[in-house]
Amino acid sequence: MKRLKKTLAVILTLCMMMSCVSVTAFATGTDASENEQPVTEETKASEEADASSDDASKEAVVSSDSEEENTEVTLEDKWLNPQSSGVSTTSSTDDFFKITFLDCGRKYFSVDNIKKIIDNAAKAGFNYIQLAVGNDGLRFLLNDMSLTVNGTTYNSKEVSSAIHEGNEKYHNFDKDELTESEMDTIIAYAKSNGLGVIPCINSPGHMDAILSAANSLTGKICSYNDSVRTIDVTNNTAVAFTQALIQKYITYFADKECRYFNIGADEYANDIYTSGSMGFGNLQQTRKYDRYVQYVNQMDELVKNSGMTTMAFNDGIYFNNNTSYGTFNTDIIVCYWSNGWSGYTPMPAEKLASKGFKLINTHGGYYWVLGKRDSQCDATKASGFNYKNFQGGTINNPAGAMFCIWCDYPGAGTEESVINSTAATITAFGKTLPGNTNNGGTTEPTDPTNPTEKTITVSVGATVTDTIEGKDCSGEYTIENPSIATVKAEKKEVQGNTTRVLGAKVSSISNGQYIISDGNGNYIKRNGKSIENTTDINEATVWTGSTSGTLKNGDYYLSIKRRNLVASEYSFKWSSDSYGLCYYNYYYLNLDNNSWKVAPKDSSNVGSLYSFTTQTTTPTTNTEVTFTGVTPGTTYVTIGGIKYTINVVDSAPADALTSESIDLEYWITNNEVYETTNKDNQKKTIKKASAFSTKGVAIADLAPEQAYASFGEETKVYYWQAMRLDKNHKQTNAAGVDQTSNGTTITHIRYSNAWEYKTSDGVWHYFESGDQLVAYYLQKTEVTKEVATYVKDWGYGTSGTTPSNPEGQVALTVAVVYPDGTVSPDEKSMYAGSTTIFNYWNERDIGIVAPTNNSDYDISKITVTDGTRDNNTNENRWYNTDTITWNKVTTDGNTKWYDEKTVWDETTNAGTAPMVNGKASNITWSAKNTAKLVLIYLKTKVKETNLNVVYYDDAYKKVITSSQIAMRYKDGDPVPTFVNSLKKSGTVTAGSEITLKDEAYVTNSSGVDQTFNKDITTVPNVAAQYKSGLYKYIKADVSENGKTLTLHYDIDDTKLTKSYVMDYGLSLSIPLTDLVNDINVQDVSFGEIDNGEATYSDETITYTPTKTLESVVTLPVRISYTGKNSAIVRVAICPATTVNYEEGYADFTGQWTNKGGKGKGSQDKAVLGKDTNNYGYDNYYKDTAGASDGTEAVSTTQGDSATFDFTGAGVDIFANTADNTGFLTVKITNRTTGKIAKMAVVNTKMAGNYIEKAKEGYSVPVFSATNLTYGSYTVSITHSMSNDTVNIDGFRVYNTIEPTRDKNMYVKDEEDNPSFLEVRDLGFGTIDVSKYGSDGRTVKAIGEQVYRDLKSDSEKAVGAVITVKGQVNKENQMDLLEKGPKNEVYLAKGSAITMTFSTKREVQLGLKGVDGQATYTISDGNSSSGGTASTLDMFYTIKGKNDNSEAKSITITNTGDKVLSITKLKVCDDPNALQSISEDSMTSALYACGFKDPVPMADAKANLNLVDYTGKTIASTSLTVNGEQGTDAIFTADQIKSAVTSALPEGYAVVDASKIADQTVKYGESADVNVQIGKVATLKVTYKKLFGKTVGTATLTGVQTSAGSKYSFSASEIKKAVPDGYWTIKLWGTKVKYGTTGTLTVNVF
Repeated sequence: MKRLKKTLAVILTLCMMMSCVSVTAFATGTDASENEQPVTEETKASEEADASSDDASKEAVVSSDSEEENTEVTLEDKWLNPQSSGVSTTSSTDDFFKITFLDCGRKYFSVDNIKKIIDNAAKAGFNYIQLAVGNDGLRFLLNDMSLTVNGTTYNSKEVSSAIHEGNEKYHNFDKDELTESEMDTIIAYAKSNGLGVIPCINSPGHMDAILSAANSLTGKICSYNDSVRTIDVTNNTAVAFTQALIQKYITYFADKECRYFNIGADEYANDIYTSGSMGFGNLQQTRKYDRYVQYVNQMDELVKNSGMTTMAFNDGIYFNNNTSYGTFNTDIIVCYWSNGWSGYTPMPAEKLASKGFKLINTHGGYYWVLGKRDSQCDATKASGFNYKNFQGGTINNPAGAMFCIWCDYPGAGTEESVINSTAATITAFGKTLPGNTNNGGTTEPTDPTNPTEKTITVSVGATVTDTIEGKDCSGEYTIENPSIATVKAEKKEVQGNTTRVLGAKVSSISNGQYIISDGNGNYIKRNGKSIENTTDINEATVWTGSTSGTLKNGDYYLSIKRRNLVASEYSFKWSSDSYGLCYYNYYYLNLDNNSWKVAPKDSSNVGSLYSFTTQTTTPTTNTEVTFTGVTPGTTYVTIGGIKYTINVVDSAPADALTSESIDLEYWITNNEVYETTNKDNQKKTIKKASAFSTKGVAIADLAPEQAYASFGEETKVYYWQAMRLDKNHKQTNAAGVDQTSNGTTITHIRYSNAWEYKTSDGVWHYFESGDQLVAYYLQKTEVTKEVATYVKDWGYGTSGTTPSNPEGQVALTVAVVYPDGTVSPDEKSMYAGSTTIFNYWNERDIGIVAPTNNSDYDISKITVTDGTRDNNTNENRWYNTDTITWNKVTTDGNTKWYDEKTVWDETTNAGTAPMVNGKASNITWSAKNTAKLVLIYLKTKVKETNLNVVYYDDAYKKVITSSQIAMRYKDGDPVPTFVNSLKKSGTVTAGSEITLKDEAYVTNSSGVDQTFNKDITTVPNVAAQYKSGLYKYIKADVSENGKTLTLHYDIDDTKLTKSYVMDYGLSLSIPLTDLVNDINVQDVSFGEIDNGEATYSDETITYTPTKTLESVVTLPVRISYTGKNSAIVRVAICPATTVNYEEGYADFTGQWTNKGGKGKGSQDKAVLGKDTNNYGYDNYYKDTAGASDGTEAVSTTQGDSATFDFTGAGVDIFANTADNTGFLTVKITNRTTGKIAKMAVVNTKMAGNYIEKAKEGYSVPVFSATNLTYGSYTVSITHSMSNDTVNIDGFRVYNTIEPTRDKNMYVKDEEDNPSFLEVRDLGFGTIDVSKYGSDGRTVKAIGEQVYRDLKSDSEKAVGAVITVKGQVNKENQMDLLEKGPKNEVYLAKGSAITMTFSTKREVQLGLKGVDGQATYTISDGNSSSGGTASTLDMFYTIKGKNDNSEAKSITITNTGDKVLSITKLKVCDDPNALQSISEDSMTSALYACGFKDPVPMADAKANLNLVDYTGKTIASTSLTVNGEQGTDAIFTADQIKSAVTSALPEGYAVVDASKIADQTVKYGESADVNVQIGKVATLKVTYKKLFGKTVGTATLTGVQTSAGSKYSFSASEIKKAVPDGYWTIKLWGTKVKYGTTGTLTVNVF
């Protein structure tokens, strides 16, 4: 019953916790792994629990399909389950699918704009919005995008990045994807408007972004016959990847209670097969169509298993009416959009219906397609839609109808333009659907002619007006921020206008009125006697014709003067025919360069007579809205249903460029560039009307990508970048004028209140008057085979002798560096293969070197190295025999590499094109006959047909780095492997070790024989430990499939000078004398260091970690000696099996009031193999009595978080706790797989009746996970549940070094292969020993009894026992155990814990004081020792090593007033050291608690002899006590007096009682004690007055002490007894015989 109650209590606690766990705890939906409960309580974030609750929720919804007659169905029920009303879907308008479809996969739509589409659909009576988030693009990313495909796991970041890259390749918007929280908002918003959401993620076609991700992540070609849009359904990897990804979305939308999911399945490989039967036809022709059928059915099963219903488009289902390849599942709802076209034959709708499919009329003739004006269904056409009329047939009972908005050309319009252009169509389409006669509401959707949003840009102090047509919206309006702009809305009455409309062309002149036009919008206008051209028909002159052939306007005739048209007072006769207006039937009226002339008949733009009419518009009322800029900023106001965004910009400067247009000129240095080889169009004119845009116009869209320049012959050049040049640096063709680097690089232009340009940082600037806008071009070179490299200047080749130059010449060499550090061409081939010679002049820069990424490589870095000509150093020309020596440096590995300067890298210069700009970077040749080497570092793009090269660390069993070799491959070629590609390396067998010779190579995709770099120190981007020279090449092998070559490396122990152990994140000080004996040290410096930094001062090297250690840190120390060469010594910093870090090693986000520190002191120096301390103990912390190192990270705000990375197999998190501290959510994520390894919510509050007396606890391990699979992890700690304060006080990492490696590393310190046992997890017994030991039994007998009592209380073996005695009762100690911490054991004062070990190895125990320093004793039953534990958890030795493994019990007792914490038990290389508690170990525990075995008891006797003055015994007696034999018994004087008094014979008394003293007698012995007594003589005295009255009496005694027979009572004795107040006259003494009584009468006065 007791155990049942405990179980119920635990369940109740968990239930309560689950009810209040924050959303943060469950955000990932991943298992929390184990039940971690540091301090008091903790909950698991369990995926299973989530799933069960979700299932219950779904069941509750589905249960609305009840058979009860009066079941009430709510709007929410219909949204979640449209068939819940129980009405047939073929007849109920409620169940009829009325869907608005939005293609938000090709084009990104924001949440707000999707809401507007939902608004329009809801108002038009639609009941679903279908969001095609996956259509070519995939523009919705989940929080967790991690995937496992065919056993390989890709983490969330990898997948998200790959999808994002695919989206940007397809079409790059400012924002490319919706987030999960944004989709949550959209679904909730749709629901609130009565619409369900149907997601659509198209596959196996229309999936450009997903396919791109699949290719890059899996390294395999997943596409079908090179399609960028469609996967190969016969490729298992492609199918597995796609289905794993879409499954995540299916799960998400099912959890959001969506009911339908459209899998697309249309237009297979339509980007490759563009005519005839297209991709589906190819599948059938190649007999692969069955795999498509299988794929669609598999997708249907995935959707059905989630509880949703599948939808798909029709064209792939039984394409070409072919049913021989298999059967499609008929539970798929078919969205029928097309019955095909010539050569493309889907199955007719009626036939699909006859097979049992439900059909939704998705008529392609009513599509609205962005970018295709001929395919944009308008409201008029939509109003004629009949939902029963399908393409090619009629279905009388369709399941529904769908209006589709497609974005085939995503850049053809804005989101707002799509909304505005489709609003009326949605309304009209909705009205044609059953049940929608009232349009579903009273408010019309947005009117496309009256946009709902407008953006106004106005300068400070300026005004801009906008007109709202057809409405009177005048009045006062409150602008959101009137300090930025003001607004005024005024009513404007617009009178009807008369306008002309061009009529028919007239072929003969007769009486009447005419307009003369070329029919292309140009008209003749008379201006006095001049004839001009106008494009405004209302400005055209009206001529009155006559049958005589004259054309007159007013007093003037249309006439000719020297073939130019004029107006003349003299008549002129014209004729007219079908060709145009002419005279002499030869010269025709003609518009030439905007001037009207006459020309022969074959001319173009002929003028003719046209009739015309006039139209008068109806008067209307408009609203003129005036915006005035006040201060720069953005504000908003809504007027007449239009939301205005008002951008107020600074006033344009006085000299800003405000011309009507701006010219974009094309140049390469000082050479003009033209759009054609005929030197046409050296510039493009941009009018301001075309540049009115907030975002501006991209220069790259204006300048031709490819153009031509003349360098003696026409040369093709390529657009590079645009620049703004000021009036003092204009680009001209003058000699030496090259402004390439003197301007401002720009990306966009626009016109607001003046011309502006945008720089690469996104900031807009004004053009100034006189500025020049230039598009610069570059030439393509052949200096690199792997990538195209562009330059602005050409020089001389090196194949011959160059022409002499008076000032000399210089060299520019360009080479690439492959991912493994191999240089191409190699150094000996550089001069001949990739060097250009240029004429030198003072401070000449190297110009532009701009390599570009291609399908094989991306560029990661570009560097420049100086060099000098080896020979002919005084020559002014170069020869084909010349050579160059490049400047080099000695690396940490003691090898040589180029002394390079990085001028561009993909991180620092992210978002910019890879390039060396000599002028901008001040890279100049210093003198003639010098050289520059440009190294272009490459990253190979991942392809399945490439070869893999892996560098592997055998020491730590991990990959150092890996890359691919780009290989040539065409369909039909053998797939490249090392077996068929590796040359000059002997026989290569797959799956075996090979001899990799230095000259071995493979021929890559560029035709270069690419060798392999075995010098790990020069491989780019490896960790510093590999650059240090510590590692040596061991061997190479080829994988089973022949695709991967692995180079193996191991530590070269001979290269290490000394190794040190770090078990704390504190600094480590190393005396220089540890490393060298030579005292003549001039300087000490350091090479590249991972995870820390080093300094040198006072002959001491100090290494300080800056982040958690992930492996052995190599410290390359360069020591320079006076008068000698320098030397490099290598020091290894080895993480111990446990490393404690202060909280400052975490990264904090949020409102932490304190972020702690990384530690202020230095740890003990510990040489590996000679460490005198336990790993996990340091003297720096031994006196700690509070927070670790006096620092902590403090949060009082829920949501604050901290993260850190670690490598290892476990971690503890420490917090400082109190009775009011709050909750933490801890999540551990595997950095390699992206999976959550463990997650828990922990309550840091101190609880339990006894422990609450301690008001605070320091460095409490609130979370512990020591059983993780070895790997690299990220830990996130979130302040959750409430704003109660939390205090993080550091963390501990276990086994940073891979376990198979540490066996060798830690052996000499006897810390190898440790087992860490959480003492809290041991089976416990608790016993109150004060109840035992009162019955005289031996300790062993008592131990046997206690052990039996423990066993009867526990069903399991007891691993440890806690004993309490006197200081605290058993219940309080149990309170500490059960309600206290969950990762440690607390001992109250006087309590002890006993454990038994059988091992030769040392045993260590984690001890700490909870609320202050705690004192303790350690006892093995034979001996004991004591100590003090600080408040930092450290390992203390509780059992030393010994030569035998006999079982020994150890007891630790809390001897102080503070609570003692016991955390982890550590035993090295003996996992079975801990034994179960036995009778013997219980006996040892009792001895430690002060129990002792019983000893023999005996009497101690005092013989009391009463003797007279002669020594004769007159009487005797004795005293006896019982006690431990051999110990002393004490008989007190009082005890003896009492006994003697009782034994006195009558008439005797003790002579002198003051002489009786304490007597000591040992138990088991006796002793004689003589007490002298004697006979008593008694004198009774009566005191009387003179006349006989008695006034008092006295009795006097005397004891015999000699041979005399009488005792003499002296006069003084008698006188002394006289009563007070009386006196006597002279007295005499008297004698009385011993043994008798005498009398005496004395007179008193």
